[in-house]
Amino acid sequence: MQNTHNIKKINIVKYLKIAFVILCILIFSIGAYLFLLSNTLRLDNEKLQALTTPVCFVDNAGNEISYGIESPYVSIKELNKHTIDAFICIEDVKFYTHKGINLGRIAKAFVTNISSGSIIEGASTISQQLIKNTHLSNEKTYSRKVKEILLTFKLENAYSKDEIMEMYLNAIYFGNGCYGLESAALFYFGIQAQSLNINQSAILAGLIKSPEYLSPINYTQECIDRKNIVLAQMYKYGKISQKEYEEL
Repeated sequence: MQNTHNIKKINIVKYLKIAFVILCILIFSIGAYLFLLSNTLRLDNEKLQALTTPVCFVDNAGNEISYGIESPYVSIKELNKHTIDAFICIEDVKFYTHKGINLGRIAKAFVTNISSGSIIEGASTISQQLIKNTHLSNEKTYSRKVKEILLTFKLENAYSKDEIMEMYLNAIYFGNGCYGLESAALFYFGIQAQSLNINQSAILAGLIKSPEYLSPINYTQECIDRKNIVLAQMYKYGKISQKEYEEL
């Protein structure tokens, strides 16, 4: 019996050593892959800053059809604080404190995606959204997600938080051919972005989740419901007072 016990103990140790070697090889392989991929990925500053091009569509005959309005660039210094707060509270409340990614949200999204068998939750920060909108496709794959994270680190090292926020607000899509906050403010409210009030800011911040199905033009109630969620977040994080929240 003693010999049998010793043999089992030896086998367990043997298997543990094998498992350890396999784990080390796996970690090394992943590390090498990420290192090589990071060295091949390049942050394109022109893509980040050339965000004023008007949107054009092409008809079946190949003729260009101008759609929407031009997207003038707006400086973050021109915007009201409540406008910036609206986007931060609904999209990435830890934007000014994290280093480009939110590990807690990524872990939660990873568990959700593994459970579902597909990528249904992205957990993207504002920095990641900027990279996705300017550098990558919309395909939902783990490979694209890895590239997104690596480029996000490069973005965070190259620009300040305010610069990233400014580029983000000028790059995101608000539906109806509107790219950027200034064009959206002009299209939906007939005013410049610097004049947006709290309600209007909340509408636009809520709109980017699904520009088509949260449109204030075609889906008024859905838009209002989403706006109220944004306002609730702003109140939760102390960006508006209880009186403001109850009156809006």
